[in-house]
Amino acid sequence: MVSKTDKIAVLAVVLIAAVFVGEYLTYGYEVDRDASASWESDKVSYSVKSSGSDEYRAVLFDNAGQVPVSKLYIYVDGTYDKYYRDACDLSDGAKPCYIEAGYYAEQVRESLKIRGFTDVTLIDGIELEEILRSTMSSSAGIGIMVLSYAVPGSVYSGQSDCLLVNWVNGGGGLYWLSSEIGRFYTDDDGLHKVSGDCTAYFFGTSVPVDCDDKDELGYITGNPVGGVFTEALCLKNSTTEFGIDITGLSGIQLGFGEGGYASISLVSVGSGMVCVFAGGFDINQLDDVGQVIASKLTCDSVFISMQKDKVTRETVRGSFGLSTSDTYLFIYTGGAYANFGACFHA
Repeated sequence: MVSKTDKIAVLAVVLIAAVFVGEYLTYGYEVDRDASASWESDKVSYSVKSSGSDEYRAVLFDNAGQVPVSKLYIYVDGTYDKYYRDACDLSDGAKPCYIEAGYYAEQVRESLKIRGFTDVTLIDGIELEEILRSTMSSSAGIGIMVLSYAVPGSVYSGQSDCLLVNWVNGGGGLYWLSSEIGRFYTDDDGLHKVSGDCTAYFFGTSVPVDCDDKDELGYITGNPVGGVFTEALCLKNSTTEFGIDITGLSGIQLGFGEGGYASISLVSVGSGMVCVFAGGFDINQLDDVGQVIASKLTCDSVFISMQKDKVTRETVRGSFGLSTSDTYLFIYTGGAYANFGACFHA
């Protein structure tokens, strides 16, 4: 005869086994996700597949002929730690946000990879100059990301007629993160501060930068900007530190903003674009970087429509009607923390 104690022990073993089986079924296999899209004269049809259970969003927009970035170079500054304290001491307002540059660059690459953007290369200062020179006449579709508070003096040293600015004007895309754009450069003599209004060198006119020396909480806002794009892409960074006010300029702002400043600003510069990501290097900014670049947004992007639903161990299909010609469709799963993405163009 089985005792009550033995029955309890057997039941406990069964429950523990059930928990392990449940965990295996939940985490023990890799979820297969995929998406596709096809254009017809008056509509775009798409499909989303997941072998698990995911929320998905399909975001349709028009780029009005502006070529989006499809190849990204991330500049990793080898002198970052050497001059960081000097940059902080020389800054009049907010200090540049610190980051382990190589590590964060790898995180950016991974954030883009899961969203289907895989053409990413990490480069040093010498390679940065070489790339700018070799692609000067063919910079459209190429992006340069600056994770440092400074760039080499060989590409920019505090004037508008320089390699970096001319490259952007020719069609390139510049992404600047977490410091005042254009304030510092480095050369063999060390770190140099650019005096005066350094934004004018990039934008052709003075542009306000939110870098007053105030408490970190003073930069945080809960006001969404950018219309439906912010919701559609689940943008999260709500900090405007080092953000810019693009009043009077051609471009768009996304994310969250206050007083004209925004966490994300994409500005038309000549035939190219400058995108400023505000705030510090954190998970919210990292996810926003992934969403904006992988979705192929530009300074001329215009939102058209969005569809969202759940896909659970199946393939879900949908479609949008079309009324414009330069349409892009970005499909991603995972909601606020994307785990898959793919972008399609007509």
